[in-house]
Amino acid sequence: MEAEKASKQDKRERRLMDLQARVAPEVPNGVDSSCLRLQMPSGGGKIDRRFSKDTPLQDVANFVELYMMENDLAESDVGFTLTTNFPKQIFHSCHPEDMQKAIRDLGMYPQSVIFVTTDE
Repeated sequence: MEAEKASKQDKRERRLMDLQARVAPEVPNGVDSSCLRLQMPSGGGKIDRRFSKDTPLQDVANFVELYMMENDLAESDVGFTLTTNFPKQIFHSCHPEDMQKAIRDLGMYPQSVIFVTTDE
């Protein structure tokens, strides 16, 4: 039982370190930046963060996962969905073809509201 708990904790720590290395710093406000308002699940609140308009959606997903893990909103292996209302789009973290598109190409530039829901 303790070995399983330690293994799970090790996996979580490795994932946190991986995400921390992948998540780029917030870009400054400017013509090439897009402000995304992320509505987090489970009372996680709203986060406004700027990304480059050329940022792949996967980078946004990495930021969301890191934020959820650091704030104990989700486990490291939880799947989640990113949804926009206008235009209505649904992106799941397990569909890599959607996650490689730039946020500009997905209509999220110069700003967008994204609702985050977990698969739990």
